[in-house]
Amino acid sequence: MGDKRPPFWLVWNPNGRQPRFRHDCYREARDEAERLARRHPGNTFYVLTPVARGCTSDHVVWAHYEPMGISTIDDGNEHGPQPEDTPNEQ
Repeated sequence: MGDKRPPFWLVWNPNGRQPRFRHDCYREARDEAERLARRHPGNTFYVLTPVARGCTSDHVVWAHYEPMGISTIDDGNEHGPQPEDTPNEQ
């Protein structure tokens, strides 16, 4: 079973440099994406979080985080969208 909360969030622009700063919560990352979007009109900024992590000693061990989905534009949650916000597949 996966961890409940991802350990960090990143802001990424496909036309820019690789992300280097890890945000502790979704709200901080989203605020930074909004700041950058205002500063660089016409560019798209994505808020990213890991979905899994792998590590190895003798063999690779994987741990997965719960899927993150968003059903509203402003979720009001500083840790990001919660799994129950994910729309049901039909």
